[in-house]
Amino acid sequence: MVEIKFRVWDSNHSFMTDDVFIEGDGYVYEAAGKTYDTPHTEIERCSFEVMQYTGIKDKNGIEIYKDDLMQNKSGRICQVVWHKHSGCWDAEVVKAVGDSDGGEAVYWHDHMEVIGNIYANPELRSTK
Repeated sequence: MVEIKFRVWDSNHSFMTDDVFIEGDGYVYEAAGKTYDTPHTEIERCSFEVMQYTGIKDKNGIEIYKDDLMQNKSGRICQVVWHKHSGCWDAEVVKAVGDSDGGEAVYWHDHMEVIGNIYANPELRSTK
């Protein structure tokens, strides 16, 4: 069974956190002051990008989340994406190496490592 967990990128303060909760309507909230004595009054709505854990780890044992950037040994960089119509996670090439068109298969959990994500490291996906 895949562990269901999330992390979020706080775009207002440029940092990653998992100290939030997500309501049924999809809104993400951060604990203001990080105390829970009065949870309904100490919660402040923030601007977050939500990333779900894929249930897979990279070659170094690092958990892989949606929108992570991964690199293989030849230098190719891929973004972790969810394909709605296929119902699966995939590694979509965002930066090829040399003349490569990205046509080769990507076996991400065995041969790739997480090097960042699209929010904290946008420069890593600058060109295809």
